[in-house]
Amino acid sequence: MSRAMAVLQSITSYRISQSIYVVAKLGIADLLKDGAKSSEELAKITDSHAPTLYRVLRALASVGLFAEDLNGRFELTLLGSCLQTDISNSMRASAIIRSEDVYRKPWGHLLHTVKTGENAFRHVYNMGLFDYLAQNPQTAELFDGAMTNYSATIQDAVLAAYDFSSIQKLVDIGGGQGSLIAAILKKYPTMQGILFDQAPVLERAKPLLEAFGVANRCQLIAGNFFSSVPDGADAYIMKNIIH
Repeated sequence: MSRAMAVLQSITSYRISQSIYVVAKLGIADLLKDGAKSSEELAKITDSHAPTLYRVLRALASVGLFAEDLNGRFELTLLGSCLQTDISNSMRASAIIRSEDVYRKPWGHLLHTVKTGENAFRHVYNMGLFDYLAQNPQTAELFDGAMTNYSATIQDAVLAAYDFSSIQKLVDIGGGQGSLIAAILKKYPTMQGILFDQAPVLERAKPLLEAFGVANRCQLIAGNFFSSVPDGADAYIMKNIIH
């Protein structure tokens, strides 16, 4: 590949991310988890235009997310399986929210940020991201799901890399729905935890903590870490919150 073509490939890479958004939004990976289907079958289930859906699936097959058999039926690959909903390493919520307006529009104003230093999200929406999420619960739920899925992909590496056994009380600052601290508490059954985040986020964290069986050892405290954080703990963790 020439240098010019390599640059062009980067320039047009949004076509792939937008195609991934389409199949994630339509739930195509969930529809293929039990076996291959044709684009006509998938279009009927998702109320889509079959020829256009076929072209999108062919495009994503070219980058390894799906495979097309000789009969024109598509099946999941190992990569494509990550777009399923109910799996531990799901990327479906991330694929959706990162191509929704809440992400896409601010990135479209990156030049404004570079020229002025002004936050692009605030420039577009006249408020910060988390204020926006507080006013848009459906988007907030999708955002939380994306963050939880991301935590699930790294929590095993965190647990393998760091020995938390000397810590009696751990605070997760801006811990979202609590998937990381839940995994830590589950591995260390004598540890107490505090999940610190904004009140609406903590409400959505309760089911996950209960599912991990650690809700009775994880206190939920609402607040703004730019102002203060809970005191009296042995250690504090922050993951992907210093923007």
